[in-house]
Amino acid sequence: MVYREIFEIDSFVLFFSILHLVIFGTGERYWIGTFSEVSWINILSNFLFLHGFHPYFINAINANWFMANLAVFYIIAPFLAKKVNSLEKSIIVLLLLVPAGFALKSIVIDWDIIAVHSIWNDYVNILSFFSELPVIMLGVLSYFFV
Repeated sequence: MVYREIFEIDSFVLFFSILHLVIFGTGERYWIGTFSEVSWINILSNFLFLHGFHPYFINAINANWFMANLAVFYIIAPFLAKKVNSLEKSIIVLLLLVPAGFALKSIVIDWDIIAVHSIWNDYVNILSFFSELPVIMLGVLSYFFV
């Protein structure tokens, strides 16, 4: 049942990614930073939902950054469900993740990983999986709370 829902969501996202490419082409975009255009590697990473692992790829096509983070969550969800299986454990994980996330952000924000610092700043603070993990864990907490 869950796999059908994942397929439906993913096919919907893929359709709009293709539509976005048809309408806007592969030309220059803010989110691809120093790259001159959207490349076939960028397109492939989006279609495989791996675009969240690179700041220049995460939002280049159709601004579907959250789908990249959700794809990572799909991968870790079975492990997470085995380990975080109660309200108490979800509260503990959330209480550990929030300060750890702030500490990680404060460490990596000044790294010169890519040439465009504003994209790196947005990636670290807003768009990356690690910045969204506490929000996803709030969903897990809500599940156990309800």
